[in-house]
Amino acid sequence: MRAKKKYSDISFHYISKDFYKKHKFDYVVLSHVLEHVKNPEELLKNIRNIMNREGKLVLIIPQERIRGDTTLLHIVYNLIRLRFENPHITKIDYNLCENMLSKNGFKISYFRYINLFFPFFTKKKTLYSWSLILLGELK
Repeated sequence: MRAKKKYSDISFHYISKDFYKKHKFDYVVLSHVLEHVKNPEELLKNIRNIMNREGKLVLIIPQERIRGDTTLLHIVYNLIRLRFENPHITKIDYNLCENMLSKNGFKISYFRYINLFFPFFTKKKTLYSWSLILLGELK
């Protein structure tokens, strides 16, 4: 609601089943979303259906080094509680993402790893790669 007030020139939509039948978009951005979805391929299929032919899909996906990798604050919090909860349903790396996108009618036109330390953007995943950012286009 806050974003809607601040950015009145941007359309925000609640996604329901009918949403995928009624709307077409030039850009779709999923930032730290895909790893939380039970069926990411179904979501990508639905996203493909709402994109204009020349549309772009921007994906930003965290790059876990170990299952459930998270921020230092979360690690300390989990150690204090002696209980670990992983909010990510799926661990998604470049190869899995490329495979899912390809199966659902997309190709990757650009990608970079966002790193915690210099160099901050690389084409190669490193130990300190924080997220993967991809630009997808319809095939």
